[in-house]
Amino acid sequence: MGLAVGSKFSGVNVAAPFGMDSLDYYVFMAATVWGAAAIAVAFVAFAVTNPFALLDTSCPITINGLPLLPDFTIGSCYLENINTQNAMVRGQLDLGFTRQYTGTTPYLYFIEMQLRWG
Repeated sequence: MGLAVGSKFSGVNVAAPFGMDSLDYYVFMAATVWGAAAIAVAFVAFAVTNPFALLDTSCPITINGLPLLPDFTIGSCYLENINTQNAMVRGQLDLGFTRQYTGTTPYLYFIEMQLRWG
């Protein structure tokens, strides 16, 4: 799970099956111990594959573009980048390199480009 999130944030969706499996298979203390061990291993794998997500704290913490703590820059640029990508995918943020997809037919445009250029 840590390797998945280290390469692409949407890998966080992998956590759901692991959580459901631990609830179904293990009981009481065993679930807690194994769950804590799994979380620790996932965190170490994430930290090793994506260290700057934890080390780069130069971005301010913002909520809807407004700084939460105006005098401090203790936020994570990793989280800010995730929020920017989220806004871009939802169409809430207009970036120059995404304008080429405006008005295209979903899925068919990408299939056409794969056949033409792929």
